[in-house]
Amino acid sequence: MIPIATRKFLLEKKMNSLDSKANKTLLLEAEDMLLTGGYRVENNQFASDGKVISLHGGDNNDVGGASFEFDGNDGKYDLKITYFDENDGVGQIKLKHDDKTLKSFQLDRQLGSAVADEQTKTTLEIENLEINKGDEFTLEGIEQGSQWTAEHTRIDHIEFIPTKTTPPPPTQSEKPTAVKPVEVELEFDVTKQWNGGFDSNISFTNNGEQFQGWTVEFDAKFEIDKIWNAEIVSRKGDRYVIKDVSSNDNVYAGETTTFGFTADTDGKTITPSNFVFNGQKIDAEIEEIEETPPSPSSTPTPNPSDKAITVGFEQHNDGTKYNQSAQSKDWDVNWINKGQMDNYAFITDDEVHSGVKAFNWDDFCC
Repeated sequence: MIPIATRKFLLEKKMNSLDSKANKTLLLEAEDMLLTGGYRVENNQFASDGKVISLHGGDNNDVGGASFEFDGNDGKYDLKITYFDENDGVGQIKLKHDDKTLKSFQLDRQLGSAVADEQTKTTLEIENLEINKGDEFTLEGIEQGSQWTAEHTRIDHIEFIPTKTTPPPPTQSEKPTAVKPVEVELEFDVTKQWNGGFDSNISFTNNGEQFQGWTVEFDAKFEIDKIWNAEIVSRKGDRYVIKDVSSNDNVYAGETTTFGFTADTDGKTITPSNFVFNGQKIDAEIEEIEETPPSPSSTPTPNPSDKAITVGFEQHNDGTKYNQSAQSKDWDVNWINKGQMDNYAFITDDEVHSGVKAFNWDDFCC
């Protein structure tokens, strides 16, 4: 068996060899990883390099690990794990990234064969993962069942597929180039507003050359509850940093990109400011967020016309009631909550009223 130190040297050498061409898919064979527990290497003609790692041949319900240190360029990658899922039991594979479990899945599919062959060879993908040089990965396999009926959790290889251009670090002989000014127009629009919150869109139009990847930063006191077509990278104090998603990271010349969010304002008048696009300050066209008035009462009071007069009535202790039909003979009256004598009546005709036209009442009215 190859000593651990020697195996680590060979693994790093292999990763360096794979990474000699920047931004190409990196493929790492499972048998080249640092194996622990019950994992052992076995020959298999259907594997990419003629070998796989397997838990077969040891104790029942074995557990094993295959670890390595990523030595490629920093960037975003899609990961693809190639393994065998046979018709002979249930197994489990866990992928860990710096001791954090990224994915845990079972090997329990019925693919029509009980051996590790082309029919049971399958893959699992994890998209858009941020990876840096030196990150540690571990594939943990779990076997379940007896030696002859268990799924032995055979793994072939893992691939790292760049999702966007990740340039190699510049050499000492290279001179840094000047940063091109941002050529975008950015707008902030409120699409819907209510007391204490609002919906909004932020749109930017690329007036320059095509570019890939973007971030928008701004100051705001509101709290974003939900966001679409973008991701919140961070919020420190009142400063938001928002970035692209995989569906809109590539922005062509003349293209307009839009994302939106719902925010809570706590009833305050607040508007975002100090916009920065891809690290450069930018002037934005901003629609002000205004305070919204309180909701109207459940029983709105009609306003009298300009020429009408409003008259209030007192409640008599002796039980006097007002005769609505008698009142209406002399006046056009709108009675509010009739039957409640402490409320108001409104004159609704447009005539100027003067003189001694009196309101009549009848002690014996209904």
